[in-house]
Amino acid sequence: MVATRLATFDLRRYLIGALLWLPVHVIPLAGGLVLQQLFDQLSGHRAAGLAASLWLCAAFVGVEVVRGLVIVVAWTYGVYWWGAAATLLRSNALRSILTARGPAAARLPHSPGESVARMRDDVADVVDFTDESVSLAGTTLFAVAALAIMASIDPVVTVALVLPMIVAGVLGRATRQAVRRRHQRSRALGAAVTAYVGELFGGVLAIKTAGAEDAALERLRAHNRRRRDAAVKDRLATDLLDAVTGTTVEIGIGLVLLLAAPAMRGGDFTVGDLALFTSYVGWLTALPRSIGAALYRLPQAAVAVERLTRLMAPHESADDLSRHTGVHLRDTPPDTPAPGSYTHLRAHETLRHRVCRLLLEKKK
Repeated sequence: MVATRLATFDLRRYLIGALLWLPVHVIPLAGGLVLQQLFDQLSGHRAAGLAASLWLCAAFVGVEVVRGLVIVVAWTYGVYWWGAAATLLRSNALRSILTARGPAAARLPHSPGESVARMRDDVADVVDFTDESVSLAGTTLFAVAALAIMASIDPVVTVALVLPMIVAGVLGRATRQAVRRRHQRSRALGAAVTAYVGELFGGVLAIKTAGAEDAALERLRAHNRRRRDAAVKDRLATDLLDAVTGTTVEIGIGLVLLLAAPAMRGGDFTVGDLALFTSYVGWLTALPRSIGAALYRLPQAAVAVERLTRLMAPHESADDLSRHTGVHLRDTPPDTPAPGSYTHLRAHETLRHRVCRLLLEKKK
């Protein structure tokens, strides 16, 4: 629900960013087809001259250049949505802390320092999970089109390529809860370090007066050791999941070579087809990678939403965390005076001071 609200609170910018990123994942389809034609010509399966081969080389370079330009435009545009979504979460949490009923001290888990860490790290986890949906949609679209093209050439090799991806997806699903537990502990210990650093700066005078500098530093080192161990385990879990999905590249290429060799001897599988398959294998692994990223970002985002909601009032929930409450990112808020009206406000304030001074003089 939180991810859906983040995607729709600025729907126009989110959709435009998604439409810019989708071609980044789809354009490699054209590159693979160009390579197929080029290698078929070079191997003699298609009769063509040197000029046609050069044009195909130029077309392949053009496809890659276009993809690079689209990446630059999509990245430049998408960063504004990312910043706006993060601002929305932070503003709602701060609004609850500062204006909701009841004392804010009763809602803060430990200290303002830990709350700052939650505003920084947990907000990033939630927005990253929402942003991952665009990559997942793009890689799925590429995989569907690429598998259709490959199946029309050789269905057996295509099925062999899909099997490792299915195994990677199942393993990613099985490790979801382990990733969630390790990430929750890593975030909690990281916030504890931030909170303790805030306490040290707030109590510098008391620490120096008591001569407890060494004890305070040793406690800080202990906090950092626990945070480091938890962060290493969290990173290890996510990297292992990413490595499992990444090995589908090597496995897929090996299966293509093993199954394509007999077909190439019989002439049913050309050099161009091999170039197309090996070109698509690398891009097809983006789908299990995106699925794996979504699987381990989902528990991370759930932990982040829970930690951010704890900063808010008891009567507020995750819906209030992601609700669009009038965060103005481009225009002047309706309750804020226009820039040109500040001169009038200053003049009015000066007139009020003059009237007060005259009344005081009359009383004297």
